[in-house]
Amino acid sequence: MIDTTGPDTHIPQHQKAGRDASIRQEHPLTDAFTQGRLQHWVDIEVHQLGAGIYQGACTTLSSGRMHLVHEQQNRLIHKTGALQKNRCTISFALGRDPLKRFSHFLEPAPVTFLLPDSSELDILVPAQVDTLYLCLEQDRLMAGARKLNPRFWERPPQGLQAFNTPETGRLVAGLMSLLSLEAADVLSAQTERLLMDSVLLALDQATEVQCSEALESKAHHRAMQRVNAAREYIDASIQEGQVPSMVDLCAHTYSSARTLQYAFRKVMQMTPVTYLRILRLNKVRSTLNTADTAETTVTQMATRWGFLHLGEFARDYQRLFGERPSETLARSSARKLA
Repeated sequence: MIDTTGPDTHIPQHQKAGRDASIRQEHPLTDAFTQGRLQHWVDIEVHQLGAGIYQGACTTLSSGRMHLVHEQQNRLIHKTGALQKNRCTISFALGRDPLKRFSHFLEPAPVTFLLPDSSELDILVPAQVDTLYLCLEQDRLMAGARKLNPRFWERPPQGLQAFNTPETGRLVAGLMSLLSLEAADVLSAQTERLLMDSVLLALDQATEVQCSEALESKAHHRAMQRVNAAREYIDASIQEGQVPSMVDLCAHTYSSARTLQYAFRKVMQMTPVTYLRILRLNKVRSTLNTADTAETTVTQMATRWGFLHLGEFARDYQRLFGERPSETLARSSARKLA
C-alpha cells in the first residue's frame, strides 16, 4: 500500500525538516503536559486525569508538510485544543475502553477520523489506548478528494467526521510501518504523495460517514455545552490567577449544581469540583517542572494555583502523580545543573 523504502541517510534532530527530508524522533514521557508541547503543529494541552506515576512515549515523523504521530501512555489523559489554519488530522484510537471519547463519539470503534482545520478537539484517552494520527495540509487533501468525489466534497468539512472504511486497517498498518523505520528521510516527497493517495482511497471507499453533531442526543448536547462553557470559564479564570468556585460555575453556565455535576459525570467521568482540582494540580506540576528552583518554592506554586491547605495539597499531588511536589522540583533543578 505504501512504499516505505529509501536511503538510510542520517539527519540531525536539530536540523529543520524540509519538504524532501524528514525527522524521526522518539520521546519517552514522564509527564502528560510534555506530550502536548512536543506537537507544535497543533495547539493542544494534555492533562493527566488518572492517578499514578505517568509513563508514556511519543514517536513523531515530521516533514515540511506532514506530521505522523504515535502516542502511548499508562494513565487516563484529557486532550484539548484546536487545529491551526489549513491543518487537518486523520486519526485513529487503537484499543477499546468504555472511557474512550473523541468529541461526541463515545468509545469510538476503529474507524478513520477526519478533524478539519480550526476545529476544536476534546479527547479522553484511557490508559493503554494508543493514539495514531497524521497531520497534513487540508487544501492538498481537499483538492485530491474533490477529484475523486466532487459532489461529496463540494464544501469543506465542518466538525469531526468518522469514516467507516475497509481501508482503515491497511492505513494504520502502513503508518505504523513508517514509524518503525530508522531512516530519517523516509517521509520523502514521493512517500508523502503515496501516503496522501492512501488516505484519499480510505476516505473515498467509506461505507458510512458520521458527523459528531449528528450523534448528539439532546441530553448529551446540553451536557457537552455546559461542560464546554464551564471549562472555558475555568481556563479564563486560571489565566487571570483566579480559582472559580462551584457557585461561579453554576452562575456562568446557568445551571444548578446537580445539573452541572450530571453534565461533568457524563462527559468527563468526574464532578466539576474534581475536574477543577485535577486541572490545578496539573498546572502546579507543569510549573514545578520548568521552574527556576533558586526562585521557586512548592508553597509559592501551591498557593498560586489556589491550594491553601498545604498538607492536603501534598497528599493529593502525590496520589495523582506518584511523587511529592518537592521531588518534582528537585528533578527540575537536577536537569538544569546537568
